[in-house]
Amino acid sequence: MAKANGVMAGLFYIVFGIIWIAMCGAIPSAIGFLFMVVGALVIAFGALMIVRTIRGGGPQSFRARTSRPEEPSEGEQEPKEYSGYCPYCGSPAEEGYEYCRVCGKRIG
Repeated sequence: MAKANGVMAGLFYIVFGIIWIAMCGAIPSAIGFLFMVVGALVIAFGALMIVRTIRGGGPQSFRARTSRPEEPSEGEQEPKEYSGYCPYCGSPAEEGYEYCRVCGKRIG
């Protein structure tokens, strides 16, 4: 279902870009050419979206590349000394807190 949505969105961008370029062809000044370039960029974006969706990319793969690595499980965590700050986000943390109030990660 997600692949179909990505392909449909890409097709929408391509059709929109074609209509945009056709409409801008009627503008006689140089600004019409600049608008046509914008239409070509929209078409290129739609084609890129379709290709990334078919190859298995898309928004989910982008999120996977930019997300933080998972924190180690409780058995793998080393005991930490109290430093007054969260070791993950650096926000102030009072002694005795088990979880950071800002990022929510386990600190104690």
